[in-house]
Amino acid sequence: MPRTTAVLLLALAATWLASAAAADDTLSGRWEGRADIPGAPMAIVLDLDAHAGSLTLPGRGVSGAPLRKLDIEGSKLRASLETAIPSFGAAGPAPSLDLERRADGRLSGQLLLGGLAAALTLERTGIAQVRLEPGSSPVSAALAGIWRGRYEFGGYAREVTLTIAAGTPGAATLVIVGKRTTAVPIDRVVQGPAFLTVESTAMGLTIEGRYGTETIDGTFQQGPFELPLLLQREKAAS
Repeated sequence: MPRTTAVLLLALAATWLASAAAADDTLSGRWEGRADIPGAPMAIVLDLDAHAGSLTLPGRGVSGAPLRKLDIEGSKLRASLETAIPSFGAAGPAPSLDLERRADGRLSGQLLLGGLAAALTLERTGIAQVRLEPGSSPVSAALAGIWRGRYEFGGYAREVTLTIAAGTPGAATLVIVGKRTTAVPIDRVVQGPAFLTVESTAMGLTIEGRYGTETIDGTFQQGPFELPLLLQREKAAS
């Protein structure tokens, strides 16, 4: 092998090893382990890169749920799990992770869930396979406005007010009035050729329906519950 080629290969190898060592000092990668929840241990797969992360819960049918409020500072990580484990409007903080990389290379800390803390240790098993969070689509001016409807659940009526704002991307606000008034945080609005989808991952809530000029005829879904919902456009004041 010519000396010039050998020197070049050695330089490339040194560069690769330095890059690999630098990458190993970060939290990027796929991490797998189990949260020690008494009587119900939870398998967890955590994918991280420099700017985003996603969570898979094999035993719960959750795959690639985007992390919210991801904060990585040095060897420490904190993130909200509201997309993977919705609170369904329950009081208290959303489920979250609080982890730190230890000297042995593992991530160790706690899964905070429902006011309880479960010990959690994760080991890096490969490269990250982060699933990015889908965003809202453009929403046309024809769909913008205030839409009102109602549904019944548990013998009580709930009044629904959905306010849609046109734009690229579009946006929406949702207020539900029953025994109490709830302002639902909306994080995704998608307008298709015939159907509109409005989602709140924090509350595990979706409104989906076929839209026309005066109605949105569809369903209200929250967790395992699905109910019919007809929204009608509020007439503008003359």
